[in-house]
Amino acid sequence: MIRVGATITGSPPSMRWTAQTMRAIGEAVASQIVQRTFVARRGLTGARHAAYSTRRLVVAAGRGLGARLRPKGGQPYVIHHRDGTTSRARLYAGGYGEFKSSSQRDADSAPNLTLSGQLMRSVAVVSHTSRRVVIGIRGPAAAYAAGTHAQRPWWGLSRADLVAIERDALPAIAAAAVTGGR
Repeated sequence: MIRVGATITGSPPSMRWTAQTMRAIGEAVASQIVQRTFVARRGLTGARHAAYSTRRLVVAAGRGLGARLRPKGGQPYVIHHRDGTTSRARLYAGGYGEFKSSSQRDADSAPNLTLSGQLMRSVAVVSHTSRRVVIGIRGPAAAYAAGTHAQRPWWGLSRADLVAIERDALPAIAAAAVTGGR
């Protein structure tokens, strides 16, 4: 759970602390996580994400990684199955780093945790009330988000995230709550 505290000096303003206010706070939190993780390419500690693997990788079209993004680059490769059938695939001798750099428009191969953009778009407010907001991963990305976090910790708020939210988002949200959203 994320807690935000504030100290008011003088006579406190009349605030409308509504579910809409909490949703706005939740959206600011989700936006900050997306900004740090996928745009600034930094993990929870503020450091850049660990480099991608250089271990040899085979990607079959329509399966695994190839299901979210059609494999480009690499060398043609044929997978022979036990039942006698074959599948077309691509072999990346330089590993996931080579696969990713050849599969995206972004020439920078620095890890940004974005292949298809599905994970980045799935960070959202999943529930909110006038007292609580929950940010989570929606849709198909929920199946692999925990694995991504285990390899490169990104899910959560760092001290720098809290400072940025407090500085950039909370004043406008609080002003809207004081005026009743007018």
